[in-house]
Order: sequence, then structure tokens, then C-alpha cells
Amino acid sequence: MSKERRFGFLDHFALWASLGAGLYLMPFGALLVPALSIEQAVLATMLAGLIGGLLIASVAAVAAASERSTAELLAAPFGDRGRRPVAIMLVVRHLLFAIFALVLVTDSAELISERSLGAGLRPLWAAVFGAVGLALALAGPGRVSTGMRRAGLWLVLLVAVAVSASAYAEFEIPSYLRRPPAGGWPSFWQATDIMLIFPLLWLPVVADFARFGRDSRSAARGSFAGVFLA
Repeated sequence: MSKERRFGFLDHFALWASLGAGLYLMPFGALLVPALSIEQAVLATMLAGLIGGLLIASVAAVAAASERSTAELLAAPFGDRGRRPVAIMLVVRHLLFAIFALVLVTDSAELISERSLGAGLRPLWAAVFGAVGLALALAGPGRVSTGMRRAGLWLVLLVAVAVSASAYAEFEIPSYLRRPPAGGWPSFWQATDIMLIFPLLWLPVVADFARFGRDSRSAARGSFAGVFLA
């Protein structure tokens, strides 16, 4: 076994639980109601988490067994000529996703700052979160996974609890639980498809982390549990 292959079950679990409970879920999850009831929306999200978790776990198992990155796995069927186009497509994908994530987290921070401090401070939040994202990118998969296991997962859980408590207090969640579905778009299966966007968006980076796994079984189980439970 390579000395770099040190990721165990908890490393994979902490990484994907942290990524799976991100802020990017909220605006898309909000699309599911009022067409669906809260119960139906949660069930659609759970089904999407199950399907997405199985997909991510499958890729993680292959990457851990082969010790190959995403670029290597995707380019393998095309031979040497496929490496450059695949690498370019992945770079473009990562840049676009980074822009999307930065805009979303900046918007969220601006809203919270406006409510609590009376000032949005959007440029400040964009600079702060942009610097954090760049630092994580430069740190590499090993340090990112270790950081998620030690602190990132707990921070994400703390934010999730705080947001849930705030929503419960401000929007009278018990009254929403008694509201019947309004119907229309999206239907249950359309809602499941919407919530599947997020696990699928992460597929191109799964192997880059999972290739450091000690074995394919722990990589698959940890990745699945993290995505589904989050």
C-alpha cells in the first residue's frame, strides 16, 4: 500500500458529510415547496441522497482500488490523446463550480450580515471566502480531508443546526407541516431530479480524494454514509 493511501472510513465520511450539507442545497430545496408537502420534499431529498450516494460510492471504490484521479479514470478509455481534452474540461468545470459556490456563499453571508449588522459587506465576504477557497485548493486533498474530519464537519453541523433553528422560529415550521401540497411543478420525481443535481456536480472530484483511500470498501462506505446522512 502506498504511504499516501491513509484515508479511512472516517476521513471519507467527514469529507462527504461536510460537502453534502452545503449551503448550495437550500435554494434548490426551496423549489420543492409549496408544490410538495414538507414530508414529500424530505422524502424526495432522501431518495436523491440515496441515488447520489450510491453513485459517489461507486466512483470512490473504483478510485481507491486503482489509485487513479478523475482525470486518469476519464482519460483511460481514450488513451494518451484523451488526457489533454479531459484535463481542460475538468479545469473549466472546476472554475465554473468555484464561481457558482463563491457567489452563493457570498450572497448568504451578505444577507446574514445585512440582518445582523445592518451592512451587507459583499466585497469583504467575497474576498474572505475567495481566499479560503483558494487556500483549500492549494492545500490538496490530503489536508482538506484531514481538516474536514477535525473541524469542517463540526462547523457544517453547527451552521445547519443554527439555520434550522432560525427557520423554525422565524417561519413557523409547525404550520407548514400541516399544509397540504399545492400541486403543479415540481412533481415528486421532478423534485428528486432537482436534488440529484448536487451529488452529480461532485462526481468529477470524487476520485481525486478517494484515490488516497486505504481500500475500496471503506472508501465506498464512508462516501455513501456521508452523502446520504448529510
